[in-house]
Amino acid sequence: MKNYISLKVAASLFIWAFTISAFAQQKYDTEHVVIVSEIYNKETLISFARSIEEARRIAVDNGFDMPERLELHITRKPGIDKMILFADGPHTIQLYYPDESSFKKKIISHNTNTYGICREIGHMLINPVLGQNDDFSIFVREAWVHLFASMANDIIYERYKKSLWQDQFDYREFGMKRFLQGLSDNTHYSQVQLGWLELYCKIGFNKMSGFLAELDTLIKQKKSAEHALGIAVFGRLGPDDAQNWLKNYSGAFLDRSNTPVNLYPLYVQQYY
Repeated sequence: MKNYISLKVAASLFIWAFTISAFAQQKYDTEHVVIVSEIYNKETLISFARSIEEARRIAVDNGFDMPERLELHITRKPGIDKMILFADGPHTIQLYYPDESSFKKKIISHNTNTYGICREIGHMLINPVLGQNDDFSIFVREAWVHLFASMANDIIYERYKKSLWQDQFDYREFGMKRFLQGLSDNTHYSQVQLGWLELYCKIGFNKMSGFLAELDTLIKQKKSAEHALGIAVFGRLGPDDAQNWLKNYSGAFLDRSNTPVNLYPLYVQQYY
């Protein structure tokens, strides 16, 4: 009987130790990225790290300030039914997943592969400018992030091709091709997309950081959203182009009648 109890206790301790070790965290480091993870598939961690490194490099190469080190925390969250990825402050990205099967190619969402990583880097770039500003449409921030992520996604594909992910697939389907397809929707969101795309095509992405920096400065100087947008646009485009851009897109950028409460779920449904 005594031996039976001892064996039972030992078995319980083994199960407890196995459970704890199963959810123990490990670290994976690269030059500018540290991943703290509960998953043990090194190939998956390498793919995430490369995506973050490349998205960060694209941002820095185009004049944006970024932290020297970015963190990705991958955490199992029992009870959720899909993976959740979000920027959690200026240098941290959180990824919650329900179970290991979440990382299989047939299940993984574009929101949590290279495009998703680029989205969260985009949020880190624009949130300090517009993250707490209610004077612009919510779609101004979201459409800019969508443009950055689509562009960066395709640049990363040119370097790594399909080999970036262990289960190889053509993730360009989530890049500029999808962004451009969305322009035909004739919605408030697509109008803001067009505005950002036209600005990008006219001034180049390497000057977009200066545009956002000037917009940030003007907002902090308590300029109205309309005034700040006009000054920033005229500062980057010639008079005729600036007037045409403001005529075509300032209304969509400044229209707050479509609030996040009633339209944000539609955005999530369409792009996630």
